[in-house]
Amino acid sequence: MRKFNDQYEHQMNRIKYILLFFSIIAGSLFVNSKTVGDIPVNIFKSIEAGDVESLSNYFSESIELILVDKEGIYSKTQAKQILKQFFNTNRPKKFNVLHQGGSENAKYAIGTLITTRGKYRLHFLVKIKNNKALIHQLRIQEEE
Repeated sequence: MRKFNDQYEHQMNRIKYILLFFSIIAGSLFVNSKTVGDIPVNIFKSIEAGDVESLSNYFSESIELILVDKEGIYSKTQAKQILKQFFNTNRPKKFNVLHQGGSENAKYAIGTLITTRGKYRLHFLVKIKNNKALIHQLRIQEEE
């Protein structure tokens, strides 16, 4: 009976180590992934840094921009200028993603942007075309 218990304990330890190994591998793949729910991580990083140059790489050719007191459909270049003005006045400190979802070809994210001048609710819609994520709508509103 003792031999059986020793073998059982040895097998259980092996299983634990195997599960631990696969957990570490799976965790490292998640941490190193370049997307969060099919939205490129660089979009989130660019928002938090206020890096409009990097963020604009993900803009669609025309983008619906709703920004505190401005609203319209702008070209990529126009949207870039408007956002630069916003981030120059409201330097980002932190961006937290609160929720994200969508379908296979359209994803959205909602987050809180904390800046030097206040707190904003940020929504954006990303559509996947030819395996590239493009921002079609960006909304930044003062949070009450």
